[in-house]
Amino acid sequence: MANFFRIAVFLTAAMFFAGPVSAESPPEGRKFFIDRILTTLPAKKVATQRWVCMKGAETGGDPGIVAGELSEGGDFPDVTDLCVAALIRSARDHTLPDLYKELRTTLGVSTDGYETMPMQIGAVALKNGTELDLGGGRAVDIWPSMAFDAGFTVAYQNGAPEQQNVNEARLKEVTESCLRKGQNPQTCYAVGLVYGARAYKADMGH
Repeated sequence: MANFFRIAVFLTAAMFFAGPVSAESPPEGRKFFIDRILTTLPAKKVATQRWVCMKGAETGGDPGIVAGELSEGGDFPDVTDLCVAALIRSARDHTLPDLYKELRTTLGVSTDGYETMPMQIGAVALKNGTELDLGGGRAVDIWPSMAFDAGFTVAYQNGAPEQQNVNEARLKEVTESCLRKGQNPQTCYAVGLVYGARAYKADMGH
């Protein structure tokens, strides 16, 4: 586990430590939508949004799609804010592993050990691999947005240390390309670790 985080530190240092850049607060309208995802949006809709974020670009969809009741005007969240909010809410609801049970069911394989799937994705991605062996002669491609979700999940569940002095503009730029399938799984797993560690620190007060 510690080795995973050391590798992630190396990757994020190369990509994002170009000097500290403060994160800007989202506009009021956008903040309203994000807060709704984090608090009052039904858990089932949050899970649907997270699924779209994890798999939308891979299936030709758009991870910027949101639950219907969020689309009534206002300043719409961008894809990064939207997908990270869905992950944070899942973490707070203690449902982070559930997506991987659903994913294995969708792929037609046993759900045994689904809780370890994010770590397995990370182990492959950090070696520049793009395919995860599911056992029984079955495998699945690791696409960038899947790797991002897995990185967040692993970091949050294991209390990974937050990275300091991250260039926020660059981080968000790379994250959006991950969610829109414009990056590689290794980078996107590392980016997910950054967001997961940040969310864990914010929620646990560490």
